[in-house]
Amino acid sequence: MAHTSSSGESTTKMRERDAIVTYLNERRWTHYVTLATHDMSYSLSIDRLKGLAKLWEAKMHQILVGAHWVRKYDERFQGFYVIEKPRSSPHLHAILQLDRPDDQCSGRDTLLTRARALEYFTPFVWKRLSPSGSSDVKIISTKEDQTRIVTYITKELLYPQQFENYILSGPSGGPV
Repeated sequence: MAHTSSSGESTTKMRERDAIVTYLNERRWTHYVTLATHDMSYSLSIDRLKGLAKLWEAKMHQILVGAHWVRKYDERFQGFYVIEKPRSSPHLHAILQLDRPDDQCSGRDTLLTRARALEYFTPFVWKRLSPSGSSDVKIISTKEDQTRIVTYITKELLYPQQFENYILSGPSGGPV
């Protein structure tokens, strides 16, 4: 059985994180979302936090895409979620791509409508899922902003246990 040194593990984690950062920065993300639970009554499990993220995403798809959103897979947004501090200050960071460059059916008006709906409905949907929680939605307007946000949300992926704390959803990540 091979033994990996601590510095070797660290180097491997850095390479894995760098690969994720590169993958994320090769895409064009439109929104940065923070979903905080503010739930200090007990530590939320990773599975519970992932479940909340998936429920939020499903509700937002229903609002943005419509009642039959499950069948409209190609109209759903792509997202990358990172769970942070599940034991002390549980919250999620997400980057979303509301439209896709190859999407012929959603023009600028549709993107603008979807962006406004995301910003408007996120607080209501998140409060229903996490009554003590808060949310924040920001538009990613430049490549520099995207690079900074991607670096920020992947900072904890250097720690071994954190690699289980992310979710990739949407067209290249599979269904919610």
